[in-house]
This record gives sequence, structure tokens and C-alpha cells, in this order.
Amino acid sequence: MFIKKLPNKTLLRYYLNTFVKWSEKHWVKILAIAFCTFLALERNLSVQLHLSTTAPSISIVKNGDQQSAHFDDVPKVQLTATHATTNASPEQLQYIKRFANVAQAEMEKFGIPASIKLAQGLLESQAGKSPLAKNNNNHFGIKCFSKNC
Repeated sequence: MFIKKLPNKTLLRYYLNTFVKWSEKHWVKILAIAFCTFLALERNLSVQLHLSTTAPSISIVKNGDQQSAHFDDVPKVQLTATHATTNASPEQLQYIKRFANVAQAEMEKFGIPASIKLAQGLLESQAGKSPLAKNNNNHFGIKCFSKNC
């Protein structure tokens, strides 16, 4: 590109018009580069994609602003089970007491309800009595036959 011999104000207008025309043509690329630069320079940033819900969404949270994405407003619940209020066996009650705190901590971390996690573990591992649960600490029946598991 050659430099035209024009007065200073006219030259400035020419380059400004050229830039405006170029930016109108490539505005998506400019926006994508700006967003990627922001993400690369911003520290303590968490990007969450929620695609499995009925209303997919993307949330970008600065890690100091929000402690947990979903369960901050949910009150802490003490999981207790008594034989008088349930039809659970003593082994099942012992399993619930043993893993209730772990299930709640993972609920806060990953968003899977503690009751669902405990119920699935109870069913799959026969309240922690199955060989897979005893030998491999696998309470959900996920089997792996590879040597690298």
C-alpha cells in the first residue's frame, strides 16, 4: 500500500475510513480476539457451560466474586436416618452415616444431589458390601477391564 500525498486532515480521514470499512467487514474476528485476550489476561476466572439443561447457558464467574455456582443459597442440611422413620436395614443406615458428609461435600463441588449419590451407592454396592466396593472402593458399579484403570 502506498502513501498518498494528501493534506494531513484528508490523509487522516482516508485512513480512518479505510479502517472503518475493514472493521465492518471483520467485526466478528475483532470481537473474538478481544474476548480471547480478556480470558487469557484475567486470572481466577471460571467458565461454565450448562448444555444438559432445558435452557443451555454459559456463565463466566470471577472466582473471588462467587464461592459456589449453584448451592450458596441452599441451607446446609444434616443427613440423618433413623430406623423408626425408614425401612432401611442397619447396614444401610450405617452406610448413610458413613458417607453423608462425603456426599454433601461432593454435592457442593459438582452439583449432584447427595441423596441421589447415596441412593445410587446403596443400590450398586449393596450398602458397601459388594466385592467391587470392598476391593476397589467402587460404590457405583462402574467396571473397567483395562490394565490402566
